Amino acid sequence: MSYEGTEEFICDLGHYWTADALTFMYADGEEKERTMTCSHCKGRAKWWSSIDETNGFYENEPRTFEAKKTLVGFYDVPLVDHRGNHYVGLLNKWEPDPTARWELLPTDEEEANDA
Repeated sequence: MSYEGTEEFICDLGHYWTADALTFMYADGEEKERTMTCSHCKGRAKWWSSIDETNGFYENEPRTFEAKKTLVGFYDVPLVDHRGNHYVGLLNKWEPDPTARWELLPTDEEEANDA
């Protein structure tokens, strides 16, 4: 039986994104860093959580759903559509819920000290 799932990340500025679990688990070096890098601010992931989708979603099993997070604000983001029209979109700012299963990832400095 294989594992299926999604990895969730939140960076220092509160941006949220996801990645395929298998890509994350088997990636190494530059590919893993790319998975853990925020596409909005290029910052490194600060918080991490895993969603287990192997056997579907179970109502009473929290790890089969997104980890709880709190919307704490948003940023205005200037964008341009495919026709060159300028507009402003919103980028949500999130914080991990302290009661959820989010894990604090080590900083680059902490990883260097462990090596």
